[in-house]
Amino acid sequence: MGDLVENSVFNALDRRVARLMTGTCGKNAEAVESIVSLTSYLLRQGHVCLDLESAPPPEVEPLLPDGLWSSLPDLLPGCSFVADENLPDQPMILSRKGKLYFHRYWHYESELLQAVMERCRGPHRENPVHASRAHSRRTGFALSNEQQLAVATALRSRLTMISGGPGTGKTATIASLIAQSIPAMEDVESGIALAAPTGKAAQRMQQSLEKGLMAMDAKPLKLRAATVHRLLGYKRFSSQFRHDREHPLPYRLVIVDEASMLDLPIFAKLVRAVAPEARLVLLGDRHQLSSVEAGSIFGDLVEAGTSHNQLKRQTIDLRQNFRFAKDSRLHRLCQAVKTGDADRAVQLIEADKGGIRSIPLPPPKGLKKELRSALLAHYAQLHSEYNPHVALKLLAERCLLSPLRKGPYGVEALNRTMESLLSLRHPSIREERYYHGKPILITENSYELNLFNGEIGVMLASPDQPLDLQAWFYGESRSEVRKFPVSALPAFETGYAMTVHKAQGSEYQKVYLILPPKKAPILTRELVYTALSRSRKTVDIWAHFPILKFAIGNRTRRSSGIVDRLCAHGLTDG
Repeated sequence: MGDLVENSVFNALDRRVARLMTGTCGKNAEAVESIVSLTSYLLRQGHVCLDLESAPPPEVEPLLPDGLWSSLPDLLPGCSFVADENLPDQPMILSRKGKLYFHRYWHYESELLQAVMERCRGPHRENPVHASRAHSRRTGFALSNEQQLAVATALRSRLTMISGGPGTGKTATIASLIAQSIPAMEDVESGIALAAPTGKAAQRMQQSLEKGLMAMDAKPLKLRAATVHRLLGYKRFSSQFRHDREHPLPYRLVIVDEASMLDLPIFAKLVRAVAPEARLVLLGDRHQLSSVEAGSIFGDLVEAGTSHNQLKRQTIDLRQNFRFAKDSRLHRLCQAVKTGDADRAVQLIEADKGGIRSIPLPPPKGLKKELRSALLAHYAQLHSEYNPHVALKLLAERCLLSPLRKGPYGVEALNRTMESLLSLRHPSIREERYYHGKPILITENSYELNLFNGEIGVMLASPDQPLDLQAWFYGESRSEVRKFPVSALPAFETGYAMTVHKAQGSEYQKVYLILPPKKAPILTRELVYTALSRSRKTVDIWAHFPILKFAIGNRTRRSSGIVDRLCAHGLTDG
């Protein structure tokens, strides 16, 4: 048992929390301490709870004493700090389905599901799908049957979940929804709220929506997308927000994009803060990476809603793709990855045509040569460019992605390698920390500057003042640019390469994906799909095929009680 307690996957916090709770467990203290440590560890890995009815996590299964796992459902109820669902007043909750929670996350999940149930059971307007069709005919902007159903659902329901990959028309759907909602509102700007988990995603949502409304010949609106934190009323040094159930948001329609990136606490607080009579529309791609923190809440709700009872009426899965031609090899590759068909994915990649190229992963010492061949000429253009519009467009054309931050194939090493290559042409890169043509990635939100985590910019000087560096970013549309003194920027890092997580919500003409040479839990189907679907045209994949196939077969499974508890309350068939 000591091997498990001291297992290196557990950190000091995991062990400390466990020891504080298990001091009164007597002869069972060591066993229970291990399981509490494991629950804390899994929370850091994105799980809402520890599921005792599933197999133990593979990284700790070899360390479990024989019989311990199967005995836990009987052992834990005897601990003073563990309560059941009927009396959830202890630090940990053990559900009837054998799921062990920390109280805080049990509470968040309960809050979320209660709000979802209230919205599903609330009054529904008569289905106005005919109005959606009439609007399409009037504007000349045709929506597919799926899109019309999504608009109709969002017009009549207090909760609508719309899932679809890139190019499935989510933006057009929302633009039509807004256009059809306007006549019933006296003041559109105060009646509709747009939000997304990150500043970059909010900015992209606004830009896309403006294009969608323009395509429908709708009047320009002064709607401004915000981060979810800003929408709810962020309080510095507090986990609470100004808007909650007692002080709801004032909007009649709240639309949130990239909902798959929302973790459980913020998801629960968002749904609770929407006024009871208001409509909430959640958009996302359930096949993409989930939130960095605990939960894959949007995916769980959509998965439940695609096959079960009341929630099914409010869940729309957009499947028709408008971006790619039917014979697009990149689209077919994304579909193969999404469904876990690793053999088909490799077959498409090996064909080496139609915008997909496979490059054997070079050893660390050979990586520099491959980067020189693939990207040096592209990034070198930044260092002879003084027009911020052109420089930012160059950054939007190519993207180098890795799942890792550390190690020879992580983004930190890749960024250093690109700087080393460029310094041979531009010695100032070797001599200065900041230099003309340096791409940067914002890593901290700045509400004062309207710069947000994930935004990409570039440092540029003027030809006659080479030491006067300014950081340039896109404005609210791609036709606008903004500049800031480098000294005024929030935290940032070099941006030649970025993690797949940071690339969520972005699009590029070409994506380079590097996968490490060894299997790792971070290599998942969702990660590969998210990386490939960032590209509009072409991808280069640098990987060993066995590792790629492992990743495609390694589906992210985050434990939660959402489906169990919806079933218990009659929203699903079970």
